[in-house]
Amino acid sequence: MLTASDIGPDDKFELLLRRQGWHLQSYSSTCNDPQVIQWRPILGPHEGISAARPFSSYLGDNTFRKILRAIMTSPRDMKFLSGICANQAKLAQSLDLLEAGGIAVHNGDLWSKGPGCKNIDNTGPTLEWYVAEWFRRELEAPARHGVKIEEVPRGGDLDVVAFVNDQRIMVECKTGKPENISDIDIRWFLQRAHDFKPEMAILLIDTESSVAKPAHLASQIVGELSRASLELSRKSPNEETSDTKNTLAAAFPKYPDLFWCARNTYITSVRHGIDAALSAVLRLYHSHVRHLLFLADIEDREEWDFVQGQVRRRQTERHGVEGQLWFR
Repeated sequence: MLTASDIGPDDKFELLLRRQGWHLQSYSSTCNDPQVIQWRPILGPHEGISAARPFSSYLGDNTFRKILRAIMTSPRDMKFLSGICANQAKLAQSLDLLEAGGIAVHNGDLWSKGPGCKNIDNTGPTLEWYVAEWFRRELEAPARHGVKIEEVPRGGDLDVVAFVNDQRIMVECKTGKPENISDIDIRWFLQRAHDFKPEMAILLIDTESSVAKPAHLASQIVGELSRASLELSRKSPNEETSDTKNTLAAAFPKYPDLFWCARNTYITSVRHGIDAALSAVLRLYHSHVRHLLFLADIEDREEWDFVQGQVRRRQTERHGVEGQLWFR
């Protein structure tokens, strides 16, 4: 991990955070993160194979990431890998590239992790790095992965934080199947989105399958806490609260792989690629969501705990003249 004082790209990332009142503690290296799979040419018959394009460009391809993830998980034979990629020419090209970069090795028909990633046990940090790199490369936007911020202590690392036209974007990356994403995974995503309050909080699931189930689960959790918050804010014990029912995450015909779950949270698959997924969120936000009017937050006097599923009143202290209340 790099501290905030370490040298990174000269893109004013830390300054942009400070201008919005946040204190950066650390972030992962943009070029030498030991948990990110890197292509390093090794001597052999495939020397020079990647000269035409950078390795990061291959990571944008869904099939290539599936092949990489399969080999990183366990040794795989060609029958298994052919089930991932039926195009034999593309499969051979991908395996040649991984072998040339020391990422994979084969013994007969069996492919496994190579010396270049022997201390890496999953592709999660690599996906996070790639998403941050997408913001830097495609949008020329300041971005980091593995970000720790002083004022967001409960959530650990924020997978990716980026600034696009001074708008904060948080991306949480998942490499598992949508059906394996648990209730607690969704709750921690919502907690980080609640504490950091970016304009866009995106849960990006590296799958081509539907993400409707985790999206509707997120909406259900938000609905539960909304009702708890309304109950807590009643002026008298006998006052009735509004009838707030669980709402399904909003889906839009033009965005079939993307769900808008609540105010600033989005859940998306990568059915048409990471570029298409992130571009769709940006397009939906700028064409639709940012033009909507929202009621003022009722959360200013309350503490929302998504993980425990509770809403509590904040403790208050009196400050200033004439006993004005400031809420902490």
